[in-house]
Amino acid sequence: MIRARALVALAALVPLAAFPVAAGAQEGETAEAPACDTLAMGQGRQDCTLRTEERVLGFAYDEDSVEITQTDGEGVPAGEPILIETDDAANHPLLRDLSGDGRPELLVPTGSGMVNVTYAVLTATPEGAYAPVGQLTSVGANSIELKPDGSLVTYERDTAAAHVETAHVWTATGLATAWALHVDLAERDCTLLEGAQPELTGTTAEAIISECEAQEWP
Repeated sequence: MIRARALVALAALVPLAAFPVAAGAQEGETAEAPACDTLAMGQGRQDCTLRTEERVLGFAYDEDSVEITQTDGEGVPAGEPILIETDDAANHPLLRDLSGDGRPELLVPTGSGMVNVTYAVLTATPEGAYAPVGQLTSVGANSIELKPDGSLVTYERDTAAAHVETAHVWTATGLATAWALHVDLAERDCTLLEGAQPELTGTTAEAIISECEAQEWP
């Protein structure tokens, strides 16, 4: 039987803080920019555009931020530009449905390390305008998993043999952290981190640990 250790602190994971948004955005020059989804992996911090059914999104980068502009199908500006602070993010913005409602969220990389990538997350109103709701850190966008209970689980590399699984839930004000689980593959150990609120995803601490311990260990 694998013994779960006591809860340990990881204050950075609860609650999920909103990413920094800089003030005073000015309209960027993205009219001739390529489509973001045509850029190769690693071609981050390059001006580009994305299209949804209602909006054309433009991304204009400078040294430490990206300006997001939104226009309708006829090129008319839709709302004020959004300026998001970024670090040395190597990946480009992308659209992905993270809520299961058929309307894609906008993921804007704001920082990346050797493996993990931090994304600013923006959701669209029924009219199609995007606004920031929080941030997620995971081993790339493809590792962000929408669970049947509606929660989002991210996988953040800790060491070569350990990672942190974090469950996020949608609230009226944006994304919030429900719980985070440290999984050590070498030690075959599962540790629920302090501040966990498993009830937000309809489960218990014991069930989370039990499911982790029952996995097929490498």
